[in-house]
Amino acid sequence: MADHSLPRIAVVGIGGKWSTECLADALERRTGYRLVIDITRVTLDLEENTLWYDGQNLCELDGLVVKKVTSDYSPETLERLELLRVAESCGVRCFSSISAIQSLVNRLNCTVALGTAGIPMPETTVTEQLNEAISAVNRYGQAVLKPLFSTKARGMKVLSA
Repeated sequence: MADHSLPRIAVVGIGGKWSTECLADALERRTGYRLVIDITRVTLDLEENTLWYDGQNLCELDGLVVKKVTSDYSPETLERLELLRVAESCGVRCFSSISAIQSLVNRLNCTVALGTAGIPMPETTVTEQLNEAISAVNRYGQAVLKPLFSTKARGMKVLSA
């Protein structure tokens, strides 16, 4: 029988992946509670302000450790994180905070935040215009082309003038 005085902390991650399972196992050893959440199977009921996964209202948990919400970063990543904001608004502690994760996942958001805060950064041009991108590479001599959503440098290319 589970000890309900211990916190119930679930892991949002990809079931079967080593890092997700290792984290869930460690939490279970400390709390006696184990739940790995596949965010693609979460249902939000805004009328009731509940967030359901396999019969468990995630808004009733003590915490969520967000390991991974998608295999690759994409606009869907931000949408899935938004679902977790509901649990957070109900008092569920999220590690890390959902807004902090969203800021880091969105490369443009992070770049703009660093730049407007006066943090030293390399010369940076953000554009969807091919002619502007070519002009920037010519000015810099060499540049790194980065997609807005990626992990582990996927999709990045070094361009030379």
